[in-house]
Amino acid sequence: MARIAIVGSRGIPNAYGGFEWLAEKLAPHLADAGHQVAVCQSSQHPYREASLGKVRLIRSYDPPIGAAGQFVYDLFSILRVRRWKADVVLLLGYTSSAIWSFLLPKSALILQHMDGMEWQRDKYNKIAKAFLRWSEQMAVRHADVLIADHPVVRDYLCRKYPMKTVTYIAYGEDESTAEKPVEGLEDEHFDLIMARMEPENQVEMLIEGWLAARMTHSLAIAGSLTTGYARRLVRKYGQYEGIVFLGGVFDKAKALWLRRHCRYYLHGHKAGGTNPSLIQVLTHHRRVLVHANVYNLYLAECYDLKSFEDVHTLAALLQQEPIQGNEPHLRLEHRWEEVFRRYEGLFGKCKHGCNPKGKNFVTWKKR
Repeated sequence: MARIAIVGSRGIPNAYGGFEWLAEKLAPHLADAGHQVAVCQSSQHPYREASLGKVRLIRSYDPPIGAAGQFVYDLFSILRVRRWKADVVLLLGYTSSAIWSFLLPKSALILQHMDGMEWQRDKYNKIAKAFLRWSEQMAVRHADVLIADHPVVRDYLCRKYPMKTVTYIAYGEDESTAEKPVEGLEDEHFDLIMARMEPENQVEMLIEGWLAARMTHSLAIAGSLTTGYARRLVRKYGQYEGIVFLGGVFDKAKALWLRRHCRYYLHGHKAGGTNPSLIQVLTHHRRVLVHANVYNLYLAECYDLKSFEDVHTLAALLQQEPIQGNEPHLRLEHRWEEVFRRYEGLFGKCKHGCNPKGKNFVTWKKR
């Protein structure tokens, strides 16, 4: 079986976001299937053990110096993976790792998860966006297979890089069953925002729409408050009656309770890709309002969700009572068993000890 290294997340168990959620689900599944699996782990991650079940954790130095620390962390992660002699390297994202692409092990199969079009994100200035375009090109150049988690991203990659192999693999659902109420909201009706506190998730616009609707219940906002954008939102809206900033909610039982029991789930994500939080909430209900951009509209069409374009259209939708009892049947592409099957279709090409770029290397066709 293959030696598989997962690089680019902050580590597992998930205490950050989408890539960590994927690594937490995928790595144990692959290990149970017989592969040797290692996940790179930030030195700042609260989980301190050397392994999680059958998954080895490769702890790498991650200096607490803001965005620059991510470049250092990626460098040390790649160097440690080289020493581990992985057959397959799954790179999650390219924002900071692409600069070190030339250090990736030459004999390993490189699978590059492209996330969204990073250079579209509002939080970056012109110089940063130019760097990210270059990073995208470097990541593509050194990868054997590009992974897109949304059909729009897949189509973009196929047009931009026609000589590369591109495959589409989305995120899976939340299979948790236990739940735990969040203190202070047990007896409340509430709408929910669950997102990273970043400009491209349009949290401020969601809050303004909720305020414009003049709701009499609460608005719960779950997301880490460590960013400058988050701190500004707390200063601006923290004193409004009914608005509750919960901070990051990584207790799975509490996050599940929030998703299941919210009146409406508000989703403003606009910077590319399939958002894991949206798939997780769709496991339980369709009381979801999404911003009308090409990424969300694909899911809106799949699951018959209502969409909004601005503060006013969001406010009008919030004033409507949501339809009850319409739990969706998730499409195959958004179920973990299918996600695992598609990844295994890539990892399974390489047997332990082989040189995947030698005589045993398999050429993929676009799908």
